Amino acid sequence: MSSSTHARLRQEAIAFFEAEVSASVRSELAELGAEFVPRFHRKMGEAGWIGLQWPEAYGGRAQGHVAGAILQEEAALAGAPVLASNINAIIGSTLIVHAAEELKRRVLPRLISGETVLCLGYSEPEAGSDLASLRSRAERSGDGWVINGAKTWTSLAHVADHMFCLARTNPDAPRHRGLTMFLVPMADVAVEPIWTLGDFRTNATFLDGIEVDDRDRVGPVDHGWDVVMTALDFERAGTARVGEAKRLLSQCFLAARSRGGFSAVERDRTAELWSQVLVVESLAYEVARRQEAGEPVTKMSSIAKVAGTELVQRVALAVMEMLGSDALLSRGAPGAVADGEVEVAYRNAVRYTVTAGTNEIQRNIIAQRGLGLPRSS
Repeated sequence: MSSSTHARLRQEAIAFFEAEVSASVRSELAELGAEFVPRFHRKMGEAGWIGLQWPEAYGGRAQGHVAGAILQEEAALAGAPVLASNINAIIGSTLIVHAAEELKRRVLPRLISGETVLCLGYSEPEAGSDLASLRSRAERSGDGWVINGAKTWTSLAHVADHMFCLARTNPDAPRHRGLTMFLVPMADVAVEPIWTLGDFRTNATFLDGIEVDDRDRVGPVDHGWDVVMTALDFERAGTARVGEAKRLLSQCFLAARSRGGFSAVERDRTAELWSQVLVVESLAYEVARRQEAGEPVTKMSSIAKVAGTELVQRVALAVMEMLGSDALLSRGAPGAVADGEVEVAYRNAVRYTVTAGTNEIQRNIIAQRGLGLPRSS
């Protein structure tokens, strides 16, 4: 796509979010705490934003991964509740790479319309950063599978229709083999809430004899590691953190202007932060361009994930320090900056360095696969 087409798409996205991210949507977003507002998600589907980058053959708009990155950035800049559409985009893009044709044609249109909501079932109580040590088991049963195990940090599990679930199918195979990915129906999966430091609801989920049709297997048996690595590349490479950093700085600018502006030191600090935003933005879009070209991006997506998540932490801390005590006020408190959004963002920022693989693990990937350094003994 040309730069002019991308510019028009960006303006289309800005107009959509300005019209649809209403005060009632923001209120519902704050109250529910899961970054999900059902009616807004359906609006995203109706407007054709979910699956923006997917082929027309599956109901998408065939706009490519750079267009998807533009949408993600503008959604974050607008403060839109797009976790469900982002997860659908991650999983849908992975299905296009790995799933059987029948599964793609059955599932992707429902993701695009917003009818189906998905959640990610990777981490477990005893397997997070060391994902290959997971213990959930999938065993053959007739024409399907029976899954037993537990997953944690399963965001949106309480509203999801299916879980993108990684389970062990061959306990005798090497750790990174013997895993298989499934789309698991959530109807009989037990869900318990977990509330994070940032007032975000994620979940613990328990799979007890859950039956899955073999048609809902994603990729070959015992090759689930390849599938989850593709999904993680899509998840880590996004531009959402760029949009969030820009939103925080914009809120800081508005608050400072109402107080008479920045001091010279604060101007220098915000200029430095804005330059960092532009660097991370360039990196994130380069990853999207390489994905669009079909190039491997594992190393670069890890770099982008570390850079973006730690940028948001630095920006949130700087905004809190520059705006002082008013930035500590919560939603509804008189004088709260951006109605308390800044202090929530500050508490929430640490979560991003943990999700999609901790930043410590990302640094290992960068060192080993990017720089060719040996594993530590």
